[in-house]
Amino acid sequence: MYRVNRGIRIVYLRYVVWAGLTLMLILINQADAEQPGSINDMWFRCEFSQGQMPPTDNCRMLDDQGFQIIKDTAYQIVVINSLETGCHKNRIGNCFLKTQVGLVAERSKIGKIIVLGDNLYLTWLGCMQEYSLIRHSNDREIIPDMENCWWASENKYFVARNIKKIKIISKD
Repeated sequence: MYRVNRGIRIVYLRYVVWAGLTLMLILINQADAEQPGSINDMWFRCEFSQGQMPPTDNCRMLDDQGFQIIKDTAYQIVVINSLETGCHKNRIGNCFLKTQVGLVAERSKIGKIIVLGDNLYLTWLGCMQEYSLIRHSNDREIIPDMENCWWASENKYFVARNIKKIKIISKD
């Protein structure tokens, strides 16, 4: 039983780290003239980016779990009313089109974040992890530094800004 719980904790820790990195992209987007954004923009992982590969659909389909920064605090966003059937592995409601309207999401606090230029530094559980950001026309790529903290994934991530309004229901 201990091994199962430990495995779940490690997966959860990696997810929270990814969440923090995604949230940091919102700040960087503010300087992007092509896609003006506000600090309250929501970012979601591209549904069809697998492993180290960029998304196969130009990031038109987004995962149902995303992130938002309000001031210096990161929040997890989870869309709760998607009925999309075209998700990865045919999971109904686990994704949505970037242009979909009428979405509702729950928001819960993750913690404080810091961004320095195009580099992200995330300190968590006594270890600082560095990431680099690369802007692409349809998404942003988050790449971990060579040395990973024990909680960090070695994968790079592709994320995009949600372009439609999402109604928020706070869990906090």
